[in-house]
This record gives sequence, structure tokens and C-alpha cells, in this order.
Amino acid sequence: MSSISWRRRRMLSLLISAAAWGSLAGRLLGVLLPRGWGPERHAARKRWSPGISVLIPERDHPEVLQACLESLAAAMARLAEPVEILVVASGCGPEKYESLRNLVPAARWVFYPKPLRFHAAVRRGLRRARYDWVYLLNSDMQLEADSLAALLPWRSGSVFSIASQIFFRDSRRRREETGWTEYGFREGRLEIWDAEPEKDGMVRGHLYSGGGASLFQKSLLARVMACPNPYDPFYWEDVEWGVRAWRLGFESLFCPESRVVHGHRCTNRKFFGEEEIDRIFRRNRFLFQLRNEIPGGSEEAVRETVQWQDQKTVRELVTLWRMAGIFFSRLRGRLYPHFPFPLETVRQKYYPWPDERDSSKPRIVLVTPFAIYPPAHGGAVRLHRLIGHLAAAYRVDLLSDEASGYGEESRPYFKACRSIHLVSGRRDSQASEMSRRSRMESHCHPHLRNSLRWLIDAGAPRLVQIEYAELLKLAEIRRRRDPPWVVTMHDVPWPPEKAGWSRQDGREYRLAKRYDRVLVCCQEDAALARLKNVEVVPNGADSIDRESYVSSAGSRDLLFMGPFRYRPNLEGIVRFLESVYPALKGRLPGVRLQILGGRNYQEYAAGRDCFQQEGICLCEWTADTMGYLQRCALTINPLHGIRGSSLKLAESLAAGRVCVSTREGARGFLECGIPGLVVVDRIADFLDPLVRLLSEEADRLRLEQGALRLVSALSWEHGARKQARVYRQLLAPAGRAR
Repeated sequence: MSSISWRRRRMLSLLISAAAWGSLAGRLLGVLLPRGWGPERHAARKRWSPGISVLIPERDHPEVLQACLESLAAAMARLAEPVEILVVASGCGPEKYESLRNLVPAARWVFYPKPLRFHAAVRRGLRRARYDWVYLLNSDMQLEADSLAALLPWRSGSVFSIASQIFFRDSRRRREETGWTEYGFREGRLEIWDAEPEKDGMVRGHLYSGGGASLFQKSLLARVMACPNPYDPFYWEDVEWGVRAWRLGFESLFCPESRVVHGHRCTNRKFFGEEEIDRIFRRNRFLFQLRNEIPGGSEEAVRETVQWQDQKTVRELVTLWRMAGIFFSRLRGRLYPHFPFPLETVRQKYYPWPDERDSSKPRIVLVTPFAIYPPAHGGAVRLHRLIGHLAAAYRVDLLSDEASGYGEESRPYFKACRSIHLVSGRRDSQASEMSRRSRMESHCHPHLRNSLRWLIDAGAPRLVQIEYAELLKLAEIRRRRDPPWVVTMHDVPWPPEKAGWSRQDGREYRLAKRYDRVLVCCQEDAALARLKNVEVVPNGADSIDRESYVSSAGSRDLLFMGPFRYRPNLEGIVRFLESVYPALKGRLPGVRLQILGGRNYQEYAAGRDCFQQEGICLCEWTADTMGYLQRCALTINPLHGIRGSSLKLAESLAAGRVCVSTREGARGFLECGIPGLVVVDRIADFLDPLVRLLSEEADRLRLEQGALRLVSALSWEHGARKQARVYRQLLAPAGRAR
């Protein structure tokens, strides 16, 4: 096409205008109408009964259908609950299927002489399905024996659909269809694709479950299906189902252990040519982007692309009923309860265990602004250990920022949680240099806020727990009908005297008062908090018994455990290396210092000559610090200007190692009376105690033995019991009253 006619440009502009006006109308209605208005905001979690209906839309393809039914019969034999087969056959008479009806006598057949498209066949089948869950199955699919059995445990009131993993019959073909769906934009135009499933076999979230091999909650599927179908004859309608379900507060899952084999486009090829199939796919891609407001897209980019399409595609798009459908779809989308839900995060949802495994346990949503798996910093270790102990009595849904911080090595830690939901905030990489107010604004970004709101509404937890003072501002999204909210302030930043508080101190204090409980790590912080609802849940360690204790005899190695990402760790060890370490080497030439600096420690240490001194070894943090502790003579904790309590100190004492610490670094442990804790006022005062403890080994070993007798209060079990007691108080009927 050499040029674009004025008429075509005008009609395409009207198409884009329908989308823009629909979004504007929805935005205005969302502001004017009271919260909770409209039927879409009441997508209740209905109770469902056992049993599934397998619904097969069929159109004059009996030879392919036979293989499908044979594989289905084998899969049904593995089920311990009722199951029905419902075949909606159209375009031919019952006589053509006589042999198949005899082969599977239990199947129910519904015949329509007039050919039905996929969408119409599914709608008619849903009206006849007996059970609450329906497995949509294309006739050109073949199931493995455990395909259906693998899906059933993942049913839940909050789940919309569960997709099977798809393989091609020709194993040599590139796997362009897997069942695990994703989307993105190229120059403002939406694209969807199937991702290669990961090897761990974990159930994951994804954008949508395809209509050819997926289990759906029947009532929800009927709700999200547009009528009449704007995507006739096929493709993209199931994408819209998934988007609508997420925005209503329901999950779409992908179960890789459920496997099916697909004869790609076998049915469509019988009635449409390959070029026509591709044309319809492209047309419906443009239509979907116009009907559904997906952040990141550009309607102008769609218009510029569509105007160069063939005349038939343009004529099919630019019709009055399709433009009306675009307008009302945009308007309706804006009124969904979770319209701002970040769809780009759905593939970052992990489900280690099905809900039915622990359905009697109370459900808790725990939110952290930092990556915690693998546990590579003190706060992460604390959360990892507490979750591990609390998982025996509670189901934990973890919502975490810093999705990029979770890699393959994180997956083994996920098993303590019911589900993991990762988001990526667009925060400044130099957030540690920002003011406290800016940090709070940065950490409480829209993706985290909207994901938390979605988790509360979708999962109906019994309690919400926020970690770190940086997330105090999340209290602003709390609603009256929400369960109790708890916040853990790993450190309380307010000055001791209220007269010296800044406006930010007052702002954080007022936010903290909006929580039902405020948890802190030590009594010192409890006094600073000045709140009536404060509770102390101390840091702990994996304490060892006398049989596993390893003496430090013969060692002259020091150990510092402190990720440099936490600025007091970096500043403290730098001051120690500059002011104490050279003198210590002068008096004890054989001394060495091992430093666990955490991830990217090289970047923080770059350009600092103090780390280049003889005998210093820098390495990353590890979740298993016991080996380092057993090889060292003692540990150091040269911190100042901190709040909270030092996890490294508890780990050192619990392992039977003496720790030399500043008084500020020993917060939370000063009153414990543990012999292995040696406290000095300043970092410059470290020299004499270190020389004495390294030189007089008998005294050091005596302190180690004394520390082992008093570490029971430092165990994570002790902290978990205190936190569980807070939960029980809040979950009791009287604890929910405000």
C-alpha cells in the first residue's frame, strides 16, 4: 500500500478514540462512585465441591478426537473424585461420532448442526457442566496419565485457572507453546509468548491459562467471558480472561507437572489457511490492546501499525459494535477492584505447596522491601529463621521487593512459605544516601502497594505483617475490614528525647500508631518507640550443644560478619582497620582477619587502602556461617550509631565464640550477663582486649564455656514463641476488636 486514505485514517482515529474515551469514563466513574460499588467489586470466593467436568469443543474432527478421548480415559482413572466428559460437537450430525460414543459411553454429547466457534462452544458447555471446576481441552490434545491428578490439589477459592504444560508431538520442534505465558511490548505494541518452564517443577503464576488445556473455576470463567465474543473466530479471548481475573483478585497458575501433547493448529488448519490464521492472530492482538488498558502500551503505535494492514483486517476492526465494545471494555476495566495490579509481576509468583496441604492453618501475609533468600544480611537471616519456625502453625505468603535479588539459589528456601510474590520497584540505586522520607516514599512504590492490596483481598489472610520502618507508609492502604496489621521495626530511628524529634520522626511515629502491634528487636528500641502496643521479639541464633561445640584453641583468626550494604557495618570495619588493626598486627604479627562483606563487597571496598593490609581476607556473606565461626578465635563487632540489635553478635555467642563489641553494637544483649560478650565504649578501645584474649588462650576458652551455658535465650525458637504469642493475641476474638 503506497498511501493511506483520509477515510481510513479517520476511521482508525475513531477506533483509538473509543479506547481513550472508555478509559476516561472509567476513571471518572471510579472517582465519583463510592468504594465497593458495582458487581465486579464483589467477586466472592465461593465454596466449591469435589469433581471436575472435562469440556471438549469439537468441530468435525472425529479421527483426532479419538486419540484425545483415549488419553483422557487413562487420566481419569487416576482420579479419586467425580469426573465427567462433555463433548460439544458442532457442524455435523451424531452419526459421524457413533463409534466414539460407543468407545467412551460415559461421555455426554451435545450436538449442534450449525458450526460453533471455540467461544460459543465453551459457553454452551459451561451451562451444562455439573461440577464447579471445568477442564477445557482441545480435541487435538493428548493427556499424560497424571495430567489431571497433578492439577486438582491446586484448586482454591482464590484461583481462577491452572494451566497444564504443553509439548509438541514432534520433540525436535522449538517449544514455542509451553502453557507458561508472558507478555511484553515492542515499540508500544503488545506481544505474548510462552516461556520455557524452569527445571524445579514449581507451580508459578502467569498472565493467562490457555483455553486448550487448562482447569478453570466455572463460575468465574462464565463471569469473565465477553458476550458476544469480539475475538471470533479464535485466539486472544483467553488472554482477556486471564487479565480480567487478575484484576478481579484471582490467580492464574501454571502447573508444569501436568503434561499434555499438542498437535499444533490441527483443528484450525482444517477450516482456515495458514495465512488466514496468522492474519486473525494479528488482528486480535491489536483488538486486545485496544480493549484492555495494559501499562506500557501505546494506542498510537497500534494505530500506526493497523493502518498498514490489509483492507479486510481494517474493515473488521472499524465497525460500530467493535468500537462500542472497546469503549465499554475500557470503562469496565477501570472499575475492576484491582485495576492498577502490576501484571508484569505475575510470573514472579511461586507456589511451593498447594493450599489444601495446610488449609486449617491461619494465613499470614509478610511484606519486606529487601530480598531475603538466600539470607545474605542480618534482617534476611532473622526472617528466614522466624518463618521456618512459624511455618509449623501458620501459612506464610511472602511479598518481597528486589525481585532481581532472587536467583536459582533462592528456590530451596521458598519451601517454608505457602507462596512467594516478587516485585521490582523503580527505586534509586543510591537509596541509602536518601533522606528517611525519600527512602520511605521510594520503598512504598505502587507495585508493592498494589500487590499487597491484591494479596489481602485475594487471599483473605488473618494477619498482615510489615517488615522494616521503611514500609511504615503502607498503613495508608489499610481498610476498615482488613485483618490486624503488625510492623517489625528492625531499628527505631527516633531520638531518645521527644523534644528533639524532627517532622519525619513525628510522621513515622503517627504511622506506627496505626498498627495493631509494633515489634522491635530489643528493649532499648522498645523504650525509644514510646508506644503502648510495642512487643520485643529478639534476634537469635542456631544455638549449638556441647557435643557439637568446637574449641578455638590454637587459632589467632578474627572474624567480622557484616554485609557492607548496611552502612554502619562498612563504616565500623573501616574505622577498625584504620585505627586498631595495624597496632594489633604490630603486637601479634600472626593475627589474621576474615571479613564477610556480603554481596558486591568488592564495589564497597574499592578504593579503600585499609582492606589491602596483610592478613585480611574478604569474601561474600554466606547463610552458613558456622564453618567460619569454628575456625576463628573470636569475633569483633565494631559498630556505632545503630539501632536494633546485632544478629552477628548472637550468632557468635551461640557458637561458643567470644565477641568484642562496642556498647552500641551490643544493644539487646547488655543485660543478658553472657561471659563471652566483652564490651568497650569505642572502636579505639578494641586493641587491649583483643591482645589479651588472643594471648591468654585459657581465659578465652573459659569465657567460651561460660557463654555456652547461657545461650538458650538467644535461640530462634525463643523469638518465634514470642512472635507466635503476639499472633495468638491478635487472632483471638477479643484481639480483633479495635
